[in-house]
Amino acid sequence: MKTEPNLPSSEPDALIVLKDVEVSEASEPGHCLIKDWDWRINENEFWVLGGMAGAGKTQLLSVAAGLNKPKNGLLKLFGKEVQQLDPESWLEEKLRLGIVFEDGGRVFQDLSVFENLMLPLSYHELDEADKNHAWVFRVLERMGMQSMSNRLAGRLSRNWRQRLGLARAMVLRPDVLFLDNPLGVVDSHHGQWWLDFLDSMMGGEFEWKPRSLVVSANDLTPWMGRADCLGLIHESRWIVMDPAQVDELSKSDLIRALSTGIKQSQ
Repeated sequence: MKTEPNLPSSEPDALIVLKDVEVSEASEPGHCLIKDWDWRINENEFWVLGGMAGAGKTQLLSVAAGLNKPKNGLLKLFGKEVQQLDPESWLEEKLRLGIVFEDGGRVFQDLSVFENLMLPLSYHELDEADKNHAWVFRVLERMGMQSMSNRLAGRLSRNWRQRLGLARAMVLRPDVLFLDNPLGVVDSHHGQWWLDFLDSMMGGEFEWKPRSLVVSANDLTPWMGRADCLGLIHESRWIVMDPAQVDELSKSDLIRALSTGIKQSQ
């Protein structure tokens, strides 16, 4: 098992770097979810983060995506240390990161599907209105949601709200896209759509793709043939493994637990 930090001294291609980071539960600041977290996300990497329910995957993604500053330690976004940035500069860097949370994508339920996608584009004035409209409709078409553009997000099923959350993250064309357990709240049909879409997107079959992709998962089974980097959270520790090392992975109780849904042996 490889437990050394994925953080070489030279960082020419690093998109996100964390060093000696500590992450705590938002509702319990004194409860440490992970400590001494060293992590590096490079160009063209597909990471999967695994951990049992409650291990802190959502909180880790929130810190790495720049939504929350780490309690302790260093976080660099695209070479810039977050703690040294003023609020406006921090916002500029966060706009280069997209995150889709598990609970329906956290979309605005009283806005239409189209309005949910136009809002961030209009707010940040990323392009002219007609170009933004055209881009939104291309994203909706790729999501299979073009016929739902006028429907209120609150009237969508959880399956479609989760897909809308992905579409909203995509319209800003982030450099790094974080997906928080995307298969956890969708049925098997929609789950297969997510896997197929991510395969095609990362394969360059859509006009945009993130420079790197990070997915968290309670069940590693669908991801093991796709990810090229694997990070595990276990007992407040960060463990990096190589998903290509099948024999090594097979020896891990945690991997087996996260691949079969059984309770991890103590």
